[in-house]
Amino acid sequence: MKNKKAQFIGFVVIVLVAIGLFFLIYWITPLFFNSGTSTDYVYTVEKTKFWHKLYLKDDHTTVYCFDDERFLPILEQARTENKKVVVTYQDYFFRGFLCSSGNERIGTTVITNVEIIQ
Repeated sequence: MKNKKAQFIGFVVIVLVAIGLFFLIYWITPLFFNSGTSTDYVYTVEKTKFWHKLYLKDDHTTVYCFDDERFLPILEQARTENKKVVVTYQDYFFRGFLCSSGNERIGTTVITNVEIIQ
């Protein structure tokens, strides 16, 4: 009987820790370290499993990640018409974790807005 009771208590503890971790990550997610803008021409946009990645022509040190598909037509129009864009970005504590450039020297950041310069 003691063994089943110990197993149940262990299960409850694991569930409570998992719930606590979920809320901790949810609470930390909106925290960001850095924000800013970058103005450049669109080089290319690629789709990965979790994110879209934007590469700018003259910025060889950053991959701009986004999951908002409303940016796709704006970026495609800017690329085909060779117009500059203003990319507003933020570096989050947790959000964007799965967006990796595959190169340690290239940073990743999350796009919050994109505008074409007229």
